[in-house]
Amino acid sequence: MRVLSAKPSEDCFIKDMKFQYILSSPIDAEYVDYLCRMGVKKAGKDFKGSFFDIDFPNLFRLKGIIGLNELRIVFRPGSDDSMRKLALEILEASSEKDEESASKKIKSLARNK
Repeated sequence: MRVLSAKPSEDCFIKDMKFQYILSSPIDAEYVDYLCRMGVKKAGKDFKGSFFDIDFPNLFRLKGIIGLNELRIVFRPGSDDSMRKLALEILEASSEKDEESASKKIKSLARNK
């Protein structure tokens, strides 16, 4: 999966930093399973399809709908560019080696927060 664009997303209800990511193809259940291996899935079905909400404790939350090619990430207060780079690395991991590297960074950063 490739990220085609990322832009800040305004939300008057959420004070944290929020970004919208446009992906190269629609999100499928297999991709959500991959993301869940590194985070904690929070939600199930939604009226528009399969909504997912994955929490990466102390780092950020990732939200989207299976079948769409976009998702949103809500970063925790105090997040910096390194957190956005980590999110991009997670979204674009294309092999087990990439996934393992991203998973180690998540665990390390979560412990240090």
